Amino acid sequence: MREDDPRIARLLNKKVSLFLTLGTWATVFFYVAGIVMCLIQNVPPPNVAGQYYHSAGAFLNDLVHFSPEPYFYLGAVSLIITPLGSVVLSIGFFLRRKNYRFAVVSAIVTLILLCSMIVGSLFKVKVG
Repeated sequence: MREDDPRIARLLNKKVSLFLTLGTWATVFFYVAGIVMCLIQNVPPPNVAGQYYHSAGAFLNDLVHFSPEPYFYLGAVSLIITPLGSVVLSIGFFLRRKNYRFAVVSAIVTLILLCSMIVGSLFKVKVG
């Protein structure tokens, strides 16, 4: 197949679309699970802004005991990882097809996404 073959574009679109769909459903699942657990346990939704788990053990303990907080965290992580993963998937696809121009553009987008996550995390940047 040639580089400008429309079948290549459709193949990439299908893969990225599937990844974005699965990421969206994972995000919805984790948020809904957290909300349902809040309703069942009759607790208010946690205010997790600026709070972090300091150990994987504490996170896993809360997760297996069906505390709502880790499910909200997993929802936020899947929400953040989904677009980043789709761009990384595109980089791999373009490199495999030896389409280096688009691979570089996708790599720049990935760097921008990573930098924005790092800046937001380090400096506690809040929107709104």
